[in-house]
Amino acid sequence: MTTITKERIELFIKSPLENGLTRGEQMELARIALASLEAEPVSQTYELPQTQFEQVADLYEMQFDDGRTCAFHTDGAKAAQWLLACDGNKVQEYVRLERYHEALIGNSPVIPDDWVMVPKKLTAENGAKSLLSGEFLETTFISFPECLADEECESCDGSGRIKIEVPVSWTTIKAIWNKGVEHFRSSTATGGN
Repeated sequence: MTTITKERIELFIKSPLENGLTRGEQMELARIALASLEAEPVSQTYELPQTQFEQVADLYEMQFDDGRTCAFHTDGAKAAQWLLACDGNKVQEYVRLERYHEALIGNSPVIPDDWVMVPKKLTAENGAKSLLSGEFLETTFISFPECLADEECESCDGSGRIKIEVPVSWTTIKAIWNKGVEHFRSSTATGGN
């Protein structure tokens, strides 16, 4: 510990020429300055980003009737009491910090990067029917032996066959989709890729 007092240093700073330091005081100040330059920081101050949250508490979301979320609180009872005073507002179900973190970063971390989310069932409600109806065609050929090698035939190209493309029915598309979902569900359950 130093023998130089805080008052002595303040006095020297105010009038350095009139209150000169002794050789011993100068050496002591030099040691203090050197020690402060070599010292490791006790802590670093920085803003903690949301990505660094640990799951340490439950959060309660407070929401107004118009859908605005005003705050998250760790004490559900206090949040409810505060909002009861404001007519027409409510406390939503508690939200774990983990769910709050997932909402901030977007996609769920349990889905690998090379996977995609797909619906289990194709329905008109999830938009699958409007997107997939008419997208898949079944091609069939009808043979006309009488047209074989007839370059003048307007129905075929002289091959004696007419190509007909018929849209695959919605029922067939759903059946194929369900088989695919079942296949991948069973392969992931057994550890296959």
